Amino acid sequence: NSGFIDSLRVSLSQTDYKHDEIEFFEDGDSEVGTTYKNEGYEGRFVVTHRPIGAWTGVAGIQIADNEFEATGEEGFIPLSDIENLGFFAFEQYEQERFNVELGFRYDANQIKSGRCESDENEVSVSGSVLYDINDSSNVFFGLTSAARTPSVEELFANVDSSSCARQGDPEDLVLHAATNLLEIGNPNLDPERSQNFEIGYRHHTGRITGEISAYVNDIEDYIFLNVTGDEFEEQLIAEHTARDAEFKGIEASVRFSVYQTEGFSISASFYADSVRADFDSGGNVPLIPAGKLGSEITFTGEQWTVHLDVLRVHEQDNVGQFELETDGYTLVSMYADYHWDVGSDGELKLFIRGENLADKEIRSHSTRLKNYAPESGRSIKVGLRYQL
Repeated sequence: NSGFIDSLRVSLSQTDYKHDEIEFFEDGDSEVGTTYKNEGYEGRFVVTHRPIGAWTGVAGIQIADNEFEATGEEGFIPLSDIENLGFFAFEQYEQERFNVELGFRYDANQIKSGRCESDENEVSVSGSVLYDINDSSNVFFGLTSAARTPSVEELFANVDSSSCARQGDPEDLVLHAATNLLEIGNPNLDPERSQNFEIGYRHHTGRITGEISAYVNDIEDYIFLNVTGDEFEEQLIAEHTARDAEFKGIEASVRFSVYQTEGFSISASFYADSVRADFDSGGNVPLIPAGKLGSEITFTGEQWTVHLDVLRVHEQDNVGQFELETDGYTLVSMYADYHWDVGSDGELKLFIRGENLADKEIRSHSTRLKNYAPESGRSIKVGLRYQL
């Protein structure tokens, strides 16, 4: 009940994971195509300190050491040892009219794959100010300088672990079935470094709540999977590449009460977002989601609720190299439940959930498999849940 430390939270986990992907043939035979193994541990230690004047905050350490291996037909990443060490702190300063938040993180990441090694140390910092204009509205400003080190796939996919170079013979390239591409890593990739600015306005009264925000992310050495247009045995080749890029986006939402009595209410909400991403050297960043506009209406009774949602996703024609345009679609969903109190603390709930009720063909622009695998069609789920 006294002293600098208010609480200490520790979490530890150990992973010993293995799975085999079984391939079945027309004659009924089967065999193990690829075996995946992941062994290691993770730990997180977080200290919350007692208030120092108007300041509150936390600090902590995060550690991880994992060994990953994929062998067989899809073994395009050699045996790799991945170590992460992070130090972080977050502080918050509150006064009557404004709130200040400061964040800091230091990361030391090391990846060893055969004779190949990546050892990167990066620092990320952030700051924001929330200022109350009056009792019902405020403005928000945020600045971030953040870093991300390359992943093991981006560095060493289809890379010779002895020479640390791209496989010299195309016959040695292994297909990544999840993307249907022959992916090639780049051991010389530098960490991404982004400078981000965000500004927003929020309004909240008894009946209306809404917010709008805009952001600009200027990213140095943005890492992406670049489809080169080259092929081997009718399979496209893609290389992990880095280019400077800029992301600009806007998000908005508003929710208001339509009707309300003691035992019944109706509320409605509208939301939208859009993002534009370009390389500084020219051209569109691939796999950027299309803009969307959605609305929801909610009916609430004493023991039941009904949600109806309509989402319009626009077409995406700002496409990257060798990337096809994606048609827009309208997604209609609903959810309803009825619940009963059971005993002093229990609750029994009967619910029904419907997704894509118009049974539209939906292809997400952010997945590389959109031309092969659309999203789910119409689905209806009915369930009964008991909760203590």
